[in-house]
Amino acid sequence: MVYDLTLKKLNDIFDRLPVPFILENCEKGLQNKLAYQDALYFEACSFLKSKGIPKDWPEVKKAEELYMKGRSVKANEILYNLWEDISVLESIDKRDIKYFGN
Repeated sequence: MVYDLTLKKLNDIFDRLPVPFILENCEKGLQNKLAYQDALYFEACSFLKSKGIPKDWPEVKKAEELYMKGRSVKANEILYNLWEDISVLESIDKRDIKYFGN
C-alpha cells in the first residue's frame, strides 16, 4: 500500500526535485504539479502515521483509493482535513474542559 511507503517515497520525490524548485515552479508544468501533489500526499501520510492513525481508517482508505486512481488533489484534501482535525483535538487543553451532569 502507498500509505506504508511514505517516508521512502517522500525522500525519493525530494531527491528528484529540490524543494525550492518545486515550490517556486509548481504552476509551470504538469510534472512539477504532480511531484508537488505527491509530496503533499506523502507528507500528510507521514504525519498521520506518526500520530498512530492506521491505514485501515475509512478516510485513509478513501484517500489511498483516490490517489491510486490519479486523483491526488482530492486525496490530499481528505488527508489534510484529517490532519487539521487531529491538530485541533491536540490543541485542546484538558484542564479547560468543564464537565456538566450527574
